[in-house]
Amino acid sequence: ETSATTNAVSLTMRKMVTLQQEYKTMLVLASCLGHLFEKRHLKILTREQITGQNGAITDEFLDFAIKNGYLEGPSGGSAMQYRWVHDSIQFAALSLIPPENLVKFKFDVGKTLLKDLESADLEHYV
Repeated sequence: ETSATTNAVSLTMRKMVTLQQEYKTMLVLASCLGHLFEKRHLKILTREQITGQNGAITDEFLDFAIKNGYLEGPSGGSAMQYRWVHDSIQFAALSLIPPENLVKFKFDVGKTLLKDLESADLEHYV
């Protein structure tokens, strides 16, 4: 890892910390889904993690994340797949969760996916 990469990650993390709470949560949720994820899977997690929100916030977030250079997409036809622009941005998003809360957060994400995804979709995440 170069100092330029380290500086870019640091700058990205500082920008992410200033975002509204829902977007910070969605960045972390998307980072838990991996480097490539489907919009419908993010919607499932958003419904569980952000109380009182419907699918519209997912669309708003994805537009925001693309415009701000965090994500690329959509691709994949009807699957509406999104990809992190760089793995360091995905890492910065995951760093928004304090290390002592990360294991429980990932466990909750896994529980939600296990409950709401069909077996064919689960194989992708297991």
